[in-house]
Amino acid sequence: MTDPRTVFHSDDYLAHNDARLTHLAQLLSGMGLNPEGKTVLEVGAGIGDHTGFWLKRGAAVTATEPRAENLEVIRQRFPSINSFELDLDHSTGAGVDKHDIVYAFGVLYHLRNPEGALSLLADKCSEFLFLETCVSYGDELKINLVEEPDKNPSQATSGYGCRPTRYWIFEELKKYFPYVYQPSFQPNHPQFPTDWLQPASERTEFLARAVFIAARRPVNAATFFPRVLDQQTRQTKLDSSAKPGLDGLLARTQFGLVLDVGANQGQFAAKMRGLGHKGPIASFEPMAAAYARLAAAAKGDDLITPYHCALGAQTEQREIFISGNSASSSFLKIEETTVAAEPMTAVVGTETVEVRRLDDVAQKVFSTAQDGPVLLKLDTQGTEREVLEGAEATLQNIDFILSECSLISVYEGEPLIESQIDWMRSKGFDPISMELGWSDPQTGHTYQIDILFKRR
Repeated sequence: MTDPRTVFHSDDYLAHNDARLTHLAQLLSGMGLNPEGKTVLEVGAGIGDHTGFWLKRGAAVTATEPRAENLEVIRQRFPSINSFELDLDHSTGAGVDKHDIVYAFGVLYHLRNPEGALSLLADKCSEFLFLETCVSYGDELKINLVEEPDKNPSQATSGYGCRPTRYWIFEELKKYFPYVYQPSFQPNHPQFPTDWLQPASERTEFLARAVFIAARRPVNAATFFPRVLDQQTRQTKLDSSAKPGLDGLLARTQFGLVLDVGANQGQFAAKMRGLGHKGPIASFEPMAAAYARLAAAAKGDDLITPYHCALGAQTEQREIFISGNSASSSFLKIEETTVAAEPMTAVVGTETVEVRRLDDVAQKVFSTAQDGPVLLKLDTQGTEREVLEGAEATLQNIDFILSECSLISVYEGEPLIESQIDWMRSKGFDPISMELGWSDPQTGHTYQIDILFKRR
C-alpha cells in the first residue's frame, strides 16, 4: 500500500497547497470572516494538510475522509479533533451534524455523484460553503465523468471522478444557497486559469481549477461576484504601504540584495517577489531534492541565483537529517516533543551535504548586489548561530537579519530565543519586528518566532 505521506507531501502538492491556503486567507480577509469559535466540517481532508489552517484561526474542526489510511494520518497529527470516515459518493449524511462552515477543497472532482455530494454538504452548512475543484472549460451544464486510479490515496475511491463545468457547479449550488459567488482573483498557481475563453490550443495547464463560495446571507466583498467569471486575475496583493507588521517592513524596504539561507524549494524567494522585491536573491539549499526544485523555480527568474550548499561555521561535509516535511530537515537531531506535536517532522533519512562559510562565498554573492540595504534571511532549523559565526567579516555588509528563533527546544542543542537575541545585540543588531512562526495546533503553544533584526 502506498504511504499517503509520499503522495500528499510531494513537492507539487506542497506548492499547490501553499497557493490555495494563501488564497483562502485572503478570501476570509475580504469577507471580514473571523473563523474563531466557528465549527468547520472539512470533507475529503486527505491527511490533514488544510486542517491546521482552521485550527490556527481558532475554529473547531471535524475532519472527514473516505480512506482509512489517510484518516489514520489525520488522527496522528490532530488527535484531539473529531474525525471519521465519510464517503460523499454513498453517504446520506446521517449522523453528521450541521456546521457553520463546510470546507470542500479538492474533493468534488474525485466523486462519481457530485449532485448528491453538494446536496449533502448544503444540508450540513449553516453559514458558508468553500468549494475548490477541478473543472472543465465551457458553458454547458455537464458533469463529465473520468476514470481515476483508485489505488492512489489522493484519487477517487470508486475509480471514477468528474470534471464538471463551472456553470454546472454554479447552477447546482444555487439550488441550495441564496447567494453563490466566484472571487475575481485566482490562487497564484498555474492550475488556476484566469482566461476561461482562451482557445484549447493555447491552454498550458493539465488540470483547470476554480473556487466558489456559497452563503446563507449576502457577502459584502468587493472581489466577490454572483456569477461565473470568464476573466479573472491572479491573486491580488495588498499595497506595500498598507501591509501591517513584519511583512509590511519587508515590503517597504527596498533591498539591494536578499540572502535566502535555508531556501528549501524557494518559498521565501517567492514570498519576497510577492511583497514587491525586484532585486537579486541568492538562495542556499544543501539537499539534492529540494535544490532541484529550487533551481527549477529559479529558471524563470534571472535575478535568483541558487547555490547547492548549506552555510555554517566551517567548510565541511556534514550529514543532514531529512524530515518527512522537507522544510524541517536539520543538521541537529529533532526533539521527541517536536515529532509528537507534528509527526511529519520525523526523520525519514539522511544525506551528506556540502557546508561552506558565508565569508568564503561573499565576494561572488555580493557581486550581484544593487543599491539598497542587504537582508540575510536564516531558516536553518536550529543552526542559525553557526551560519552567523561563519559570516564574521560579512556581517559588516548586512543591514537586516531575519532569523527563526525557538521559544521551546525544537532541535537538540539549538540556542533558544533569549540567547539568540543577546548574541545578536552583541553583534550590533537589535530586534525591530517579529511574527509568530510554528505553533502546536493542539495546544496552541508557540514553538518558533521569526524576528527581524536591524543593524544598530
